[in-house]
Amino acid sequence: MSGWHVRVIRLSRAYSWALVVRFGSMNGSLSCRVEQLSSAKPEAIYDSLMDVERWSEFMPTVSAASWERRGEPDTAKGGVRRMRIGLSDIRDLIVDGSRPHHHAYAASLPWYMLLKDYRGDIRIEEVPNGSRIVWTVTCVSRILPKKSVKSRLEASYANLAAALAHEAEGVTRTE
Repeated sequence: MSGWHVRVIRLSRAYSWALVVRFGSMNGSLSCRVEQLSSAKPEAIYDSLMDVERWSEFMPTVSAASWERRGEPDTAKGGVRRMRIGLSDIRDLIVDGSRPHHHAYAASLPWYMLLKDYRGDIRIEEVPNGSRIVWTVTCVSRILPKKSVKSRLEASYANLAAALAHEAEGVTRTE
């Protein structure tokens, strides 16, 4: 759906601020895929991923995280996780999973973010001496060029996957 969206925010009686955003399909969907090797077993990585309450301790940019609604045991399917990233609250609906190899979610982003139709898929593959994390994200950029958004997404998710691997390796060492 193409068109203009105007959001007026009243700051005070005298001042208002308007945000005008062009929504359209001209940018289309984009995806990024990052891979991260880890010496941790898939179970340790999956357990670190599901330990949402500790994400603020090891996940870059996450200042708070919790389960708003717990889903199915072991996979959290049907659950809703809430994260604070910067000034934004983001909710992820867990749409699929199988412990310890798969986790999929659909993110609900605030209206002012430049992305929509956001989906994440995390695969944890067993490899000799550990695991490979394959984190794929698909979304639609509302206004920015796809190339700009894709490079930011890749950098961000490379950091997240590395942090998850590092956390799981630490958990494995202390057991």
